[in-house]
Amino acid sequence: MEQRFAFDLGKGQERPQAVLTQEPAWTQIYESESVTLRCQVQGGYTDWRFTWYKDGRNAPVTQDYYSSIYGDRFRISSATGDHSGEYTCKGERTGNPSYSKTSDALTLRVSVDTPKPVLTREPAGEIFEGDTVTLSCVVEGGSGGWRYLWYKDRQGAPVYQTDSSSGTGAGYTISAAALSHSGEYWCGAGRGRNTSYLQYSDPIWVNVTSLFSRVTLTASPGASVKEGEALNLTCEAAVNKTPRPQLHYTIVRDGEPVTNSTDSALYSIASTEKSHTGSYTCAVESQGVKKSSQELHIELQTSWHSAVAIGYRVSFTLIHFTVFTLLLLQYCRIQGSLCLAGGKSRKTSDQDQEQSAEGIELSSRVQHTGVELE
Repeated sequence: MEQRFAFDLGKGQERPQAVLTQEPAWTQIYESESVTLRCQVQGGYTDWRFTWYKDGRNAPVTQDYYSSIYGDRFRISSATGDHSGEYTCKGERTGNPSYSKTSDALTLRVSVDTPKPVLTREPAGEIFEGDTVTLSCVVEGGSGGWRYLWYKDRQGAPVYQTDSSSGTGAGYTISAAALSHSGEYWCGAGRGRNTSYLQYSDPIWVNVTSLFSRVTLTASPGASVKEGEALNLTCEAAVNKTPRPQLHYTIVRDGEPVTNSTDSALYSIASTEKSHTGSYTCAVESQGVKKSSQELHIELQTSWHSAVAIGYRVSFTLIHFTVFTLLLLQYCRIQGSLCLAGGKSRKTSDQDQEQSAEGIELSSRVQHTGVELE
């Protein structure tokens, strides 16, 4: 193979081309960042030794405290303004071809100005519970490879982080804002594996407003109704957002829903009865935000029709009881006289029988005595 290429590189044959590339391929390098220049020779030849040149000088670039040369790589570990310039490279080897063409120039720009990321938010106006909020962090200058970090309320650790290779920025999205998301936010931007280069934006304030300032449940004609009367329960929500979002209403009695609607906040009972008593609450939901009213206890009063009916039943029972008692007393009186008369009759008969027996016994004694006298 080596002999074939040597034969091909006879008179009129061009030497292989050296190609210089940059890793990472950022168009702008900032102080303290690291960058590597790599030299490669086309054509499949091996065993190249590489030399780097800067700004058209004949003297090759040498390694120093901030840079090192290893194989086909010239690595700058911590860039400074002195590293800015146009770089070229070429390869040399033992054998034919003994050296390559010099590469095209690669311009390395090292900026001493530290770019400051800019933080914006969408929407820019008032934010309500349930809204989607996006914070965008952008480093101006068009150079990509940034890693973005978001911080809140001076906390040491970031609340979120992303990577971006496009250089157009990255976003931190709060899909459903809550009151707890209110606070001061800022972002940081850095590049490299260890994010050695990091700058911070100015902070912005995010204030999340309550979607509902209050939710109330009212009863008409009142919380105390008469049996059989109509009852209307109305759920109302004071919405702070304009235009007003669509609301979903739920009215609950003793923990069980009695109505569930997006059309009406009214729950009507045409004729109340005992089963309608209990503790009622209403809940309003929109944009993932749900809030409930305080409990409203509905009591049922007995109507005058029912009172009259109950009074009639009580009176009817008392009258029947009184009549029955009087009849029983009268019966007992009558029964008591008969028993008394029967007792006296039996007593007289017994006395007569006793007197008759005594008379017979006396007559017998007299007769017996008379015989003895004779």
